[in-house]
Amino acid sequence: MNTLRTKLVHCGAITYVYRYESSKNITAFSFENEAVQLNRSLLLNFAEDYVGSSFTLHLDQDFDLSEVEQRLHCFLSKIARHGIQYIAVLDLNPAQSCIHLLTNRSNNRTNEQLTAIWGATAIKDRISLKKLLVRYATAVENTSLLTTPVIFSSDQLKKPCVLHNHAADNFLYTNERITSYDFEVYEIIDEHYGTITVTEYQTYFY
Repeated sequence: MNTLRTKLVHCGAITYVYRYESSKNITAFSFENEAVQLNRSLLLNFAEDYVGSSFTLHLDQDFDLSEVEQRLHCFLSKIARHGIQYIAVLDLNPAQSCIHLLTNRSNNRTNEQLTAIWGATAIKDRISLKKLLVRYATAVENTSLLTTPVIFSSDQLKKPCVLHNHAADNFLYTNERITSYDFEVYEIIDEHYGTITVTEYQTYFY
């Protein structure tokens, strides 16, 4: 008979606790796709609703897909010479392909200055985490027939803390700041492991 086991993913703003029945530690559930990983990275690295600066960088109609990441890095190096953290979503929209970029650094340049640096229309805007996830979902739909990745991120981004079983329980019991705040409990169905009970502990509002 399988016993109830635990996987914990600590993302700073939210800690996810998954309880499941299995005879082994599960490194990844079937639902932990790229969108889930993006959400966790946003929560851990960009916890506030509005952070740093965000941009919409238009791409010319005849742009070279293989050069997009290099062009993005060039743009980033010109707006912040060091210490910048970012997440960018490539959106190959038939109407207007673009990059949705979120950074941890404020930027006082005008749209005209940014456009000159980028080489095409660049618009600075303020974007929430929820809105970026919506844009990501749209980007996935637009690029569903391509094999290119749609997310670019800096190497300096923090990674979620993942713990199993006793280590996960000890983490919860020794972090009163997590368990004393709001939490939500629900169930999801995993393709391979069946019903999983999820508890989301929200350590602060974002």
